[in-house]
Order: sequence, then structure tokens, then C-alpha cells
Amino acid sequence: MAQITINLEADEVKQLFNDMLAKTPTPTNEIGNLTYVYSLLPTAPVFSNTQLLNASVALNSIEPTETSKKTDLLVQNPYTDRLRPNGLVGTASVPYRIKSESDTVYSLVGGDKVTASQQVIGCLNSPDYVEFYHLMITGNSDSKNQPGITGIQLLAKQGGSHFVVKDTVIKDMSFAGVQSNSTASAGTVASLDLSYIRVFGYNLDGEGFYLGNTSKTDFAVIQQCSLVHSLVTDKGRDGIQFNNHANLYVNKCTVYDVGKANLDQQRALLQVQNSNGLIENSLLFLAPEFCTIGTHGLEIRNCYFYANARGYINKASGDYPGSPMLNGKPIIFRNCHFGSPNKINEALRIMEDGCDIQFINCTKDSNITNLFLDNRLDKTSHNITEVGTSIAASVTPTFLNLDPLLTDTHGVITTPALLVRGIGYRSL
Repeated sequence: MAQITINLEADEVKQLFNDMLAKTPTPTNEIGNLTYVYSLLPTAPVFSNTQLLNASVALNSIEPTETSKKTDLLVQNPYTDRLRPNGLVGTASVPYRIKSESDTVYSLVGGDKVTASQQVIGCLNSPDYVEFYHLMITGNSDSKNQPGITGIQLLAKQGGSHFVVKDTVIKDMSFAGVQSNSTASAGTVASLDLSYIRVFGYNLDGEGFYLGNTSKTDFAVIQQCSLVHSLVTDKGRDGIQFNNHANLYVNKCTVYDVGKANLDQQRALLQVQNSNGLIENSLLFLAPEFCTIGTHGLEIRNCYFYANARGYINKASGDYPGSPMLNGKPIIFRNCHFGSPNKINEALRIMEDGCDIQFINCTKDSNITNLFLDNRLDKTSHNITEVGTSIAASVTPTFLNLDPLLTDTHGVITTPALLVRGIGYRSL
């Protein structure tokens, strides 16, 4: 734990990842008098000196000897097996880059050869500097009888691992869409650059993103993580779960209709534990509970929450011995909205008494009586402050579609009130 020394303020984290954000809009349609625009899907990098990966030849493991010493790898469509980098170690200047053989058609990876508790794309023998682009990752069609299948697993290594995943669709995983759950002995994850990832189903289990080990004593730290312009829908557990992040940045994400298995402590729109950073401009709509938070030094800004029941800010101060992420810095909700279809007393129940908690210019709909209930044991060492709270009706998001196969348009928000706020996947 002593090696983890970087803990940036929220705006510094945002600046650190600004170059990862998509900026270019394109006009698409009109709603009444409102013309709405959304960001373009990223263009895959241009490859040269490539090697084609064929499932019938490479089977489920991609080893250096099978790449003809080439680092630009094209995935033949379909690739009906697992695709697991095995000891592929690139560099910052020459990473291993894996993308579909066509820049217009997503290569399908996975399918019914992937069975219970496997990963469609996994890690063998500590791969590093590996990047994935423009793939359609699919689980077993019999999800109920093939549990525990993960779309992409990105693991730690000694000295820190580095991964990029962009413009990728993940569907019908019986467990998590994207997972990073290494223990401390594995090392660390130096960086995760994740963008334009869309996770659809399975609705009886699994998170959309499960990033960080849930153990409170044996976990690899994720040093830097950027998750932007991504979508999760129709999942059984939490929409997005973050654990043990030193510098976390989330922007322009949509979580919609998750927690459908209604599992205790796994049914929230968002879960954040032992992590510092900034989450902003995101739509978090429809789940049994708002969120589960157990950390310090976290700001949530301009996010739109809508859930059936309260969320929790749990006492994390004693849970992660020696963790630098529990730094006494405040938890801040700024310009956020909380809404519910049910009459509830509070949006958040607060047990954390090791840092200040601030609510600044937030709104709630008329079904929520209070933004929070103070349930701390120590009510004097730190403060809960609420400034500028007002009442605002909740609006239900609409989308161009939520079909995983309509890759150009799925998940695009068409609700004027949300477009104006600039929140959610592919918004400006």
C-alpha cells in the first residue's frame, strides 16, 4: 500500500483525462424546436503490418508465437471462441492492438463455446499494454445454465498493467461486462482507458462494470481509470461498481434499468468503495437503490439519479486499514438530481463520520422528503452541509433505441431536459 502516493483533487483528475474525451459532435435529429447532437463514435486506429487472428487456428489463447512478431492484430469475423492475450507484453509506444478485421463491421467474439465462469476476453501470464477496438463480445446463448461468464477481464501485474478498450459492445454476459478484480499479490493496474463501451444484459446477475476487488484487505489498487461515454442496461447487479481506485474519472455515462435480480447490497445504480476521484455528467436511472458509497475524496457532479429506494454512504473509515484513499477529504454531491417513483423519506442514509459530506445546489422530486438522513455515530468531528436544495420534477429518459445490434444509435438520449444538462452516453 505504501507505493500508492497519487491522490488528485477532482478537477485535477478531470484535467488528467481530458485528452481521452470525445469532443466532436454531429447533428442527428430534431425534437420539436430542439436540434440535438451527439458525439461521434471513435474511429479505430489505422493498422499496418497486421496479423489476422482466426479462431480455428489460434483457438482461445493468443500467444506471441502466434502473432508472427506483429503487434497489430485483426480479429476475423466471427471469432467463435475465447480470445485471451497470453503473455502479450507491449510498450507505451508499441502496444499490442487488437481490433475487428473491418472498420465498418464489428467482429463477433465469443458465443456458445464460452462456458460457465470463463471470460470471453481474459488475461493469461500478465499481458501489458494491450488495446481493444471495435469488437462485439457475446456470451453463451444459454446464460441461465452457464453462469459467471465475463466479457472482458483486465488484471493487475507487478509494476502495473495498462489496458485500453474502446468502441466495444458486450451483450448477454451471465456475470460482469468488464471486470478487474485482482488481489494485492498480483501487483497493480496502472491505467484503464475505457470509452464507448456498451453493456447489454444478462438481467439475472452481474454488474455492467466491476472494476476493483471487493475484499477490504486483499486487493490490487487501480492507479488511474477513465470511464467515459459508456452505457449499461438490463443487468442483474449494480450498474457500475468501483473499488480501490487512486484516481478515478467518469464522464458521460448512462446506467439504465439495472439491479434487476434485486440482490441485497448488489442492486444499486452505482457503487463506489475506497476510491478517490470525480464522477460527472452521467445518467443513473432506474434500480432498486440509488447508490452504495464507502470512501472519502469523491465528487459526484451533475449526475441524475432515479431509483426505488434510498442509497447509503457507509462508514468506510475503519474498513481499509492503511488505505491512502481514505484521506479525510469530503464527499461532494454538486448539481445532482434525485428522484423516485415511490414516497421515501431520504435519498441517502449517511453513516460515514470520517469526512465532511456536502450537498451543493442539488434537486429532488416531490416523492423524496429529504436528501439525506444523518445516521452517524460521531456527529461532531465532521459536518454534513446542504446548500441550495430545490424541488424539481423527474423526467423519464427516452432513447433512439436500446438494441445492442444497432451500434450507431443505441443508447443515444432524446429527452430534451436531459440533453440540456449534457448528461449520459454520447451527450455533449
